[in-house]
Formats: sequence, structure tokens, C-alpha cells
Amino acid sequence: MPSRYRAIFFDLDGTLIEERAGIVEARAAVVAALRERGHAVSLTAYADAAEAVIQEVLVANGGSWPPAFSRLHAITNTLARLALPTTDAAALADVHLRARLDHLTLLDGAQTAVDWAHEDHPLGMITNGPGPEQREKLHRSGLAHRFETVTVSGEVGFGKPDAAIFEQALSSLEVAASDSVYVGNNFHGDILGALGAGMDAVWLRDGNRPPPAEASDCGCATITSMRELPTSVAARSAESEPRESTGEVT
Repeated sequence: MPSRYRAIFFDLDGTLIEERAGIVEARAAVVAALRERGHAVSLTAYADAAEAVIQEVLVANGGSWPPAFSRLHAITNTLARLALPTTDAAALADVHLRARLDHLTLLDGAQTAVDWAHEDHPLGMITNGPGPEQREKLHRSGLAHRFETVTVSGEVGFGKPDAAIFEQALSSLEVAASDSVYVGNNFHGDILGALGAGMDAVWLRDGNRPPPAEASDCGCATITSMRELPTSVAARSAESEPRESTGEVT
């Protein structure tokens, strides 16, 4: 049965594709390239430095990846932490990206969830990251043909949790926030961002991590697998009173 929602929006990384798929292979490729350039660095040392850079960025940005912080920035900061020259950072970032793309993996249940959602709803994607990279990921995932619109932070100049990126995506499908639901895995960037824009939200929670304190009364639905999405959306739709819409995008 179709839900009351007029559109469903999805996050990409960590929601439809494995967020960390290919990281080991990508770091190994970068280390191999560094060794070819005469720099003696171990994979363990490089991985530890890269993880430290990631954690610093996430802590400084409230748990979300800042749209302005690119792969090139991450590689540059990792090299600097290892006291290695950063002159080849752009080339190494490209090595890292190619390896990540070659190991892209769909999350369990993602294909089924998107196919189900597409049966009765237009679909939109809202994702943070560089435009070409995010679009290439979506293309390689095999899901691109299911999405009517794709809104990428690197292309529009603002990213989640800024309400502006959600509003732009809503406008692209000509639907009101109150008639839409957003599915994402990052509580602060995806869920609080969507709720702040007036949308309903379904949080794909990592059961291995404790939820943030705000999650207890956020008003969102929670799932631990994309296979649960159809049931969750149906239940959410049934318990939510349809709100009158003027037809205007908010």
C-alpha cells in the first residue's frame, strides 16, 4: 500500500553504500604509491594517521563530515601528520579515490529498499561530498536510475545538516517538507538536518554504537537494517496525521 508521503529521499554513504568499503585497499594503494616515491611508511602508520585526521574532523564538526573538507584535505593532513611532503597529495588522493570506487559495496537490503520505495514514490538523493565523486558512486551502485533528482553539497555550496540543502532537494521534486521522509544514517547530519527542515526522518542506526542523547526524543523512526525500511515507513505513515498542504514547497 502506498504511504502518505509524496516523496522519499535517501542519503548515500552509510545508508545505501558501505561507508568504509575499500578503505583498507585505498590506504594500501596510497602507501604503495608513497613507497614508489621513496618514502618508507608502513600501512599501519599511515592508517593510524588517517584515522586520527578523520576523528579530529568529525569531533570539530559535531560528528558530521564537513562539506568543505575534501579527500585532498584528508590526504594532505595525513601526510603532514607523518611528516611526509604534501606536494603529491592531489595525485595520491586520486589513487585513493580510484581504489575506493573499485571496492564500492551496497549495504545489505539497500537494493530492495530502493526498489520498494520507487514503486509508489518519486525518489531524491541528498548527499554531502564532491559532485563528480558522489555521482560516480551512485552510478557504480546500480541505483542511479531509481532517482529522479540528486542534490550534492559540493554542487550547491551547502550541505547537511543545513536546511538549505534539504529545501533545494524538496524544490527539485516540487514536494512540501511535510509530505516527505528522509532516510539516513548520520544522526546529526541526516536526521536532525531533515527534521530541522520540516521533513519526517528514518534513522538507520548502527547497533554497535550507543545513540546520542538527543535520539531519545527526536521524533524519528529508527531501523537497524535497510530491510526494515518498508515496514518502518508504513508504520510511520499510519501513525502520522496527514498535514494539509498548500502545494507550496517549504
